[in-house]
Amino acid sequence: MANRPQAVETNNDAYTANLFTFQFTNVDLASPNFQTCEISPSEVQTVEVAEAGSGIIKKYHGGVINFGTISLTRVRDGGKDDKRMNDIISAFMATGVKLEGYLIKWHFNKIVRNVYFEGLCATTKAPPTYDNATPAPEVVSYTFTVDYYEEQPI
Repeated sequence: MANRPQAVETNNDAYTANLFTFQFTNVDLASPNFQTCEISPSEVQTVEVAEAGSGIIKKYHGGVINFGTISLTRVRDGGKDDKRMNDIISAFMATGVKLEGYLIKWHFNKIVRNVYFEGLCATTKAPPTYDNATPAPEVVSYTFTVDYYEEQPI
């Protein structure tokens, strides 16, 4: 009698990349207000040391972690959030006061992920691309450097 393959347990309920909100702390923006959110990977500085006599290079943690950037895009709709986002970026450029925020991921009306961002510095505001050949919406992109982020328990 031949051995039958064993059933492999799989996750049939994978999280989707949509159904998220991003909220700045102490900023009045209607939610959901961003179309996309892209978080760059964190990077750890490494130090290379050549081992004497063997020629082998060993790598060690350099003690510095770079949390990269976060990019948010939103569709302009003529609402109050268009002006409010302009005000947020202008205030940062004038004062340098950093922001904090949360990415909240929903799945079947339940929060499944909550990522806290600290020290958001607005570095770019990319205006929309205008094109008479397409009826695409105006999309504005904002990039922030991040001092620190972590996934918080639900």
